[in-house]
Amino acid sequence: MEGGGITNPRALVRFRQNFEVSASRVSKLRLMSKLKCSYQLDDRIDAELGQLCWDLLRAIQPYLGDRVDIPLRMRQATTRELLPDPVMVWTLYYASLILGASDGALTLSVHNLGREARILTRQVFEYLFKAQYFAKHPREARRELETEPFRELWLLDDLGYDRRTARYRRLKAECDLVAKKRPRLYEYAKKTRRKEPPTVPESMGRQSRRRRDAYGFHYRLPSRTLHGSVLGIRDTVTAEGVKFDSRDADPHLTLLDLARYLAAFLRILNGVFSLGKGKDIDRFSGRVRQVEDRLLTHLK
Repeated sequence: MEGGGITNPRALVRFRQNFEVSASRVSKLRLMSKLKCSYQLDDRIDAELGQLCWDLLRAIQPYLGDRVDIPLRMRQATTRELLPDPVMVWTLYYASLILGASDGALTLSVHNLGREARILTRQVFEYLFKAQYFAKHPREARRELETEPFRELWLLDDLGYDRRTARYRRLKAECDLVAKKRPRLYEYAKKTRRKEPPTVPESMGRQSRRRRDAYGFHYRLPSRTLHGSVLGIRDTVTAEGVKFDSRDADPHLTLLDLARYLAAFLRILNGVFSLGKGKDIDRFSGRVRQVEDRLLTHLK
């Protein structure tokens, strides 16, 4: 395969079979909708790397199992209420988001939509560090979880929701009561109304040179096209014309990032829920390093 791709035919077969299995499920829907996918798969993608990303993202749900028990914690709001363990709640939330975004990024990469794959991979980066932040700061995880009524009410205000509805009046009454009994929680929520913490730089912790570089490369760069920034124009509008084709010159860099993020998140998941999957994750990390060394050596 050109570009230093994997030469192991079994790996390539396994990788393609995974997508064919997914395609077969979708094909049942196509019988009803008569839709047809006309995209061609990107044959440049290293099969071992693609399979690794697939194995990593598909490990998230089996690690947790069919049923997740979340311990209840007591909190003092308007009454003494049972609140699920906040760190576990945030971790499960990000597990779901990471699974979906990773699956989407891998699928887009395989279908020659590299620019869009980078945007979703950027999201995985953000979810990863926010999950890590809340795992390390359980008090902040609890406090941010408890601001939900205020944030929901303000969202309804921003949406122009009818204040005469039962939903709005119930929520307004709850917020008034919580604000009276827990004024510091209300002030915190009000102060952070327009920018819910943590921001990505905050979630990354102390801003060493290495952290700043990681933030710039893995988050700021793909943000250019996500937000339609002027800095992204030269990636699409060139002297040769408009680049409507979002195919990456080399799709492996995005997928390598995705593999790193997924392996890191599995460690967070393992720690928060005490899954005992350390050795399994070590093997994943070893596979990431091996593929990374092989592909990056070729790029150099």
